Parts: sequence; C-alpha cells; structure tokens
Amino acid sequence: MKNAGPIINLGVFLAALALPRFLDDYILFILTLAAVYTIAAQGFNVLLGFSGQISIGHAGFVAIGSYVSGLMAVHWTSSLLVIWPVVVLANCFVGILLGWICLRMAGPYLALATIGFGVIVQVIAKNWLEVTGGPEGILGIPALTIGPIAFDSPVKHYYLALSAVCLTLILVKNLQTSRVGLAMLSIRDDDIGAQLSGINIAWFKVLAFVISGVLAGITGSLLANLTSTVFPEFFDIQLSALFIMILVIGGIGDIKGVTLGSLLIVGGFELLRGLREYQLIVYCCIVILTIMYLPNGLMGFIRKQLKKWGWIKYETLTIPAQLLNKMK
Repeated sequence: MKNAGPIINLGVFLAALALPRFLDDYILFILTLAAVYTIAAQGFNVLLGFSGQISIGHAGFVAIGSYVSGLMAVHWTSSLLVIWPVVVLANCFVGILLGWICLRMAGPYLALATIGFGVIVQVIAKNWLEVTGGPEGILGIPALTIGPIAFDSPVKHYYLALSAVCLTLILVKNLQTSRVGLAMLSIRDDDIGAQLSGINIAWFKVLAFVISGVLAGITGSLLANLTSTVFPEFFDIQLSALFIMILVIGGIGDIKGVTLGSLLIVGGFELLRGLREYQLIVYCCIVILTIMYLPNGLMGFIRKQLKKWGWIKYETLTIPAQLLNKMK
C-alpha cells in the first residue's frame, strides 16, 4: 500500500475518463466547474501554500483571462492555440506588476493591496463599455476550438477541463519538488533564513504571483467557454473567498487536498443552493470549524489516519535542510 500512489492516481484518471458515459449533463457540468476551479485553486496554492503570500483579489486574474478569451473569440479567433498564449502573456504581465508592487508588503497590508487589485479590475470591467460591454458583459462567445474540434458540448467541456487539470497537477507537483518549489517553501517558512542561504526572495515571490495568475487566467478562459458569457459581477470578492475556502477545507499546501476541496466546495454549493443568501454563511462556519479542528484540512486529517494505521508513509518536507540537499 505504501507505493500504491501511482496506481491509485492512474485508477482515478481512468475513472474520470469514463464518467461521461454514466452521468447526465447537469452532473457533468458540476464536475466540469469543479475541474475549472481546481486549476485556479492550484495556482492560488502556489501563491499561499508554497510561497506564503495571501491574495484576496485573485478573482481579478480570472476576470482578465475571461475577458481576453471572450474578446478574442468574438472579434478575432476562437482557436485555443492562439487564445491561451495571449491569456498567459496578459496574466504574466499583470502578475509581474502586482508581484513587484507587493514585494515589500506582508500580512494585512498584502491582503488589502490584493483586494484593491481585484476591485480595480472589476471596476474597469464595469465601466469600459467600448471594450468589456460594461454591466451587460459579453454574450454569445464562440466555443474554443483546436483545428476542426469545437468544445461546444458538455462532454467536450468536461474533457477539455480534465485535460487542463491533469496538466496543472503535473506542473504543480513537479514545481513542488523542484529547486524553485523548495525555494518557495523555504521563503514561506523562514524568509530571513532563505535570504541568508542565498535565495533571491524577490524573484521567487514575483514568480509565485505569475504562476498563480497564469493558472487563474486559464480558469477564466475555461469559464468563458463553459458559459459563453462574461459578466463583471461574477468576479467579485466572493470568488476570491471561494479559493481561500477551497484551500482551507482541502489543506493549504496540499495538492491533492486542494483538488478534493474544489470538488467538495463546488458540489456543496449545488447541494445547498436552496439556502440562497444563507449559503455563504454555512460555508464560513465550515471554514471556521475546519481551522479550529482540522488545521491541516481534510486531506491532512485523512493522511494522519492512514499513517496511524500504517497504510501509507507520509513525510513532510523539511526546509531548509531538504533545499540544501537538493542543491548539492
């Protein structure tokens, strides 16, 4: 059982491939939405879980990805191979700018700065009528395409999101165990010690913003394709809070936990839809209880129980000792 991780991952992937055969369009839409949110949540995990930087305006990156993708699809081309590189470049630029501005900020000051970023993006989206359409947004966005294949049905939406999630998980997992990821973890745990070890703190902090912003931009593009619409009201602070909930419930810094958190949060929102305005209150209470009794999230609790029974061997990364060993 201790080396069953790759086998379990393969089994989950094969099961995910077969799901559209057994599910109706509504359930498939929920799973697609969870997969789309997983991409942005994993990017947010790089920012908060790896480098220790908080962002409460992460919806701004999602908005940029949605509007760039929607505007290009409406006015130029719907080719995914053209749109996604532009989305990546746009979010890279904004990520570098925001990361550089926030370099000397930490704690509540960093949180306030990122809130301001999210508000600025939403205000621009509401008032730049000639480009964004203002409050009416962008309607009738053509489906993304790759050659003759158009992602215009629930099954195709699902497989596109699944492919993007798999690539994201591979990227984030390899990042976590690379020198870059270990450097980010060392900055999160002890930035002064990391700096004394010769790590360029500024560079890695900005890089975390860039990676996080790019993945959020891809999420925005997938959302625009999934709904064929973009509205500025969607990218408010509640969306940013949603990513924080996903990380807290799943486990901050835990890749599998973030994926689990996305499934639970999105699925839970649908189950609790009847509560309407009380829905967010319920989730906030769940987050508070998780922080109090499950500080490492659900996945941390699951790992602890499996380790207790000897089913898996789970060890946390040691920083900066592991970083130094990696660099030898």
